[in-house]
Amino acid sequence: MSTIRRFILLAVCFATLAGCATSPIESALTKIKKGMDRDSAILVFSDAIQHYECRYSDQIHDLFLFGTSDPRTADIVVVLSETTADGLSVYQATSAENSTVLVLYADCLEVLP
Repeated sequence: MSTIRRFILLAVCFATLAGCATSPIESALTKIKKGMDRDSAILVFSDAIQHYECRYSDQIHDLFLFGTSDPRTADIVVVLSETTADGLSVYQATSAENSTVLVLYADCLEVLP
């Protein structure tokens, strides 16, 4: 799946999930700001059970799993970063639906049959 298509699908998914922070994950997401350093964003989710780093040309999509290491049932946070003159900077972060993540990141996740 192309990076552009992946981004468009994630944007649609993110738009449907927007709302008030109601969980520890949503609260942590409020600490992620557009333009912040990727390494700083990763530290915000240091309590994740599993972290996947998915590389796509000049972007890295970090997937953080909470509750279980199985992406089919975990609570998932996605942090999108891109290469800038200053290094890797976050341009979006959100929680995501499992079914969407499984489709968009099948090439990156280790999912059991």
